Amino acid sequence: MMPHIPRWLWQSKNPDLQEIAIPLLMKQIKVGMRPDEVARLFGETNACLNVHNDGHGYLSYNVNSWYNTGIDIEFTHGVVSNVYEFN
Repeated sequence: MMPHIPRWLWQSKNPDLQEIAIPLLMKQIKVGMRPDEVARLFGETNACLNVHNDGHGYLSYNVNSWYNTGIDIEFTHGVVSNVYEFN
């Protein structure tokens, strides 16, 4: 079982803390999870969740940094189908 990611770490405005949380959080996101399950992992953040009525869409979370880094989660048929880090 993965250690719990403290929400303060993920939700902090500190890019260094958020970047530490990315790989740990990514290990907790599993193919087949529903959007509400993923949202509970993220808590209240500046993540952008966009899942359409047909169950296809994405969740994207940008780390508060001067460069573009974060997590993208793809949903197909209402469940996670792909997770990847971008930077």
